[in-house]
Amino acid sequence: MTINTLSMRKRIIDAMIANVDAMPGRAGETPISCLANMLSKLKDSHARKATEAIAGLVNGPPSPLPVTNPENF
Repeated sequence: MTINTLSMRKRIIDAMIANVDAMPGRAGETPISCLANMLSKLKDSHARKATEAIAGLVNGPPSPLPVTNPENF
């Protein structure tokens, strides 16, 4: 699996957007919990790329924000 910072950033943003209207699955899973589960399994360079993507989102949120209230982001 090839992961780069931009594709990870897109996955995180997509999960945040999908989570707004998501109905939890049978086990209570949501797009954010599925993303967290996937992130917890990353190792070495993939984990580093995910960390870079998360830091990039915190330091430079997407424009326009996927959520209207920046405090919720």
